[in-house]
Amino acid sequence: VLFLPELWMKVVAGIFAGVKLGNLATIAHDAAHNSLTASRRLNKIIAIISFLPCLFNYRLWILDHHILHHANTNSKIKDSYTPYSKEEYDSLSSFDRWKERLYRKPSFLVFGIYYIFERWSKAKLYPTTEMPDSMRKSAWKHFCLIAVFFLSFMLLLFNAPLYSNTSSLMAVLLGFFLPAYVFQTLYGFTVYVQHTHKRVAWFDVEPDRNAEGRQEFISVSLVFPDWLSFLMHNVYYHGAHHVCPAIP
Repeated sequence: VLFLPELWMKVVAGIFAGVKLGNLATIAHDAAHNSLTASRRLNKIIAIISFLPCLFNYRLWILDHHILHHANTNSKIKDSYTPYSKEEYDSLSSFDRWKERLYRKPSFLVFGIYYIFERWSKAKLYPTTEMPDSMRKSAWKHFCLIAVFFLSFMLLLFNAPLYSNTSSLMAVLLGFFLPAYVFQTLYGFTVYVQHTHKRVAWFDVEPDRNAEGRQEFISVSLVFPDWLSFLMHNVYYHGAHHVCPAIP
């Protein structure tokens, strides 16, 4: 983004950076599950560092993904793309019904909007009063780490004219906002397809996890060509990971 000569090259580089943020998030996901290396301490360090460029709070990730998502898959906790019943949808305001229809469109423009405003900003960035007191102090420390990283990175981009042929505006737009939006779009797409299918049930009460609520029944695997799955760290073979989270 900073050193390539042509604008189109900078745009391609920004998109590529967003894709690589997706790879980092997958590495962080596996490390947080302690399935990346044999060392729990090393896994935690890798997870924190890999989540940092994604602006994901490690402690909030543990709460939202490990404690809530895996233990309560497709039930009535607040999760990505939790659907409404017909009665719940009808009771929404006109604006909220419009917003839900927008979010449900399988569009790469919308996936990023949904994840930024409905999931990342509410569950992956800074702690709220809803999270357990035992985790809040640690979550604030990780938020401060994210803030220091973000401000340092923005300062680096803003001063791009001092060391590159790129303006401050182009450096910030193509070096931060474009990669961040591409990443959030890929992440929104991923969580959408991993639990959205006409044969996948959601429950308004906790289901029997040995019957209709079995993990292989309520998670989706997408099949891609082997070379593409390799480049994506096999992230879309999601059912196996839900059956046993230790499977990366």
